[in-house]
Amino acid sequence: MRKILIVDDEEMNQFFLRKLVSQNNIEVHTAANGEVAVELAKENNFSMIFMDIFMPLLDGIGALAQIRMHEQESKHRSVIVAVTSSSGSIEAKYKNADFDEWLFNPIALTAVQDLLKKHQLSYF
Repeated sequence: MRKILIVDDEEMNQFFLRKLVSQNNIEVHTAANGEVAVELAKENNFSMIFMDIFMPLLDGIGALAQIRMHEQESKHRSVIVAVTSSSGSIEAKYKNADFDEWLFNPIALTAVQDLLKKHQLSYF
């Protein structure tokens, strides 16, 4: 079974993204902050992780770094998608992070479908 993790401190964003990715044979998990995301990523082999950049406790960049360190040990690599408000707000330090993909709010259904197709997680 393919698994996707949605990490966002806003419940409405989690709900919306869950609706966009929910389909047969995809198990969707959610986390409200980076700390929970890191723990879930250590316990699960997620096919894809949608990671909000700006969150309390541990932001998306910090969570990404910890997940990537764990992946080196586990030999499993998730596709990690940065989710942020707009392309204009991305500073150089975020652009240089080890994200595989970027999504910008407001997120369009077609953008999510394209990502799922690109990484062979979709029947669309």
